[in-house]
Amino acid sequence: MAPLLPAARRLMRILLPDTWHFHRRNFLPLFLHLRRSGIATYTDRSRRRWWKRHGDYRPFARQLSAHLAAVENLSAEQLLAHCHREIPVFACVRAELLCLLLPRAHWRRGGGANDAEAVLRRALADPEDRRDLLLCMAAARDWIDHWSLLLQHEPEMSHVLVYSGSYIYTRTLQEVAQRAGRRLFCLETIFTGNEFYFEERASPIANRSLLADAPWYAGLALPIDAAGRERLIAAAQHRLAGMRNKNVPVTGDFWLPPQPYKVPGVLILGQVLNDFSLIETPMAEASAPATYRRLISGILERTSLPVIFKAHPWERRRPNLGRPLTLQLIETWLATLPDPQRSRVCLLEREPVTAIFPHVAHVVGLCSQGLLEACQAGLRPAQIGRAFFGGKGFTEDYDGPDDFLDDLAAGRRRGTLTMAEYRLFEEFLARALVMHCIPNSPAGTDIIGERLAHTCQVPDAAGILSKLAGTDARTDLPVGALIADVLRNPRPWLHMLRRRPD
Repeated sequence: MAPLLPAARRLMRILLPDTWHFHRRNFLPLFLHLRRSGIATYTDRSRRRWWKRHGDYRPFARQLSAHLAAVENLSAEQLLAHCHREIPVFACVRAELLCLLLPRAHWRRGGGANDAEAVLRRALADPEDRRDLLLCMAAARDWIDHWSLLLQHEPEMSHVLVYSGSYIYTRTLQEVAQRAGRRLFCLETIFTGNEFYFEERASPIANRSLLADAPWYAGLALPIDAAGRERLIAAAQHRLAGMRNKNVPVTGDFWLPPQPYKVPGVLILGQVLNDFSLIETPMAEASAPATYRRLISGILERTSLPVIFKAHPWERRRPNLGRPLTLQLIETWLATLPDPQRSRVCLLEREPVTAIFPHVAHVVGLCSQGLLEACQAGLRPAQIGRAFFGGKGFTEDYDGPDDFLDDLAAGRRRGTLTMAEYRLFEEFLARALVMHCIPNSPAGTDIIGERLAHTCQVPDAAGILSKLAGTDARTDLPVGALIADVLRNPRPWLHMLRRRPD
């Protein structure tokens, strides 16, 4: 893509709300495009101590005292309806608040949904939770003021980019910028670790990608000719093979089934219990560990199958956790079961999930993207968390764990994909990894420019194929662009070679 004309550069100015997520290691093609095109950017670093609070604003209570006074005497109904500068405050708070509350003992036991009203009323019932709820709402009011004043002082700011949209500071920015008429984009790394979402939207993206939207997904039309379609699928498989999940540490552990396991069992894929993908998904039960217990007990009581529970190792590093909490909770609960049942359950954490698939007949999870890895292994996963990839023909979708348990106990569910279903999975990968998401390499630079320049542009298969034509099969990078960029600016490439999980 040719560089932007000077007039176009003057018309475009981009706001980046942090340096925590916005840096070359996460979004290399974005920064390559900004440098090459000369687009003016403004990065807000003025409140860096506020970015990583994850719901805990107690250190800022004095600074938030005026905003706290505005909400502390409101009733539940008033808090739910409370607006600041015409922006609903609790809607900006709910996700980050749950990131703090879900690890607490009375929340992880279960017993409530995660919709706004249920969360607010439950938080008000506990003095500590209530304090954090009100501080989060005060922080949201403060951020709304901050972003409103910033955009008033920067009227030429045309584009706003945020990561995730689930943090209070990013969610309030989405609301303020949308009302100010700025173009909004939400970014997040997809499960491969080498591609990322770059969606024009004013809402959180966790488990809510535009790939879940039927009209948008249909608009990602694959080529009619078989050759073009196969090239896109091959490119998608190539990108999947290079998967590097930044939230799953590399380990040499390799699991083999215990001797008593005479039949393939059921694998339950666990997620980080306060992950935004769970928080942003409507759930009848807010506690993921409570749902896992329901699944395990149902399988043990209603079938003779062994159970493997795979906990997520990122809980050891996730804020507000810092330990394998879900694994510990399941282990403690299992100790209360009779020996014959307990002996049928195997708990895993660090083992690569691909080593487990050959030993199971069924895979089930909430909205874990590990379910997509199960599809790659030929398994037909059951998902009960309204995953963004559900309803595409290669998963079995359930409203709750009991529906899954009914089918499993009655022998009604098939655990493997048919050839036709696997083909639908491959087409999903082509749409998601090649057409919709952007590679974190110089190959994505022109795509960034096109999406910033054109409103809600649905990626076109012909354009994608033309870009693939200049791609090196081993690196997935345009060779000429790669060599030129390394020679011109080697530092980010050396940094990428040394990169580590965020």
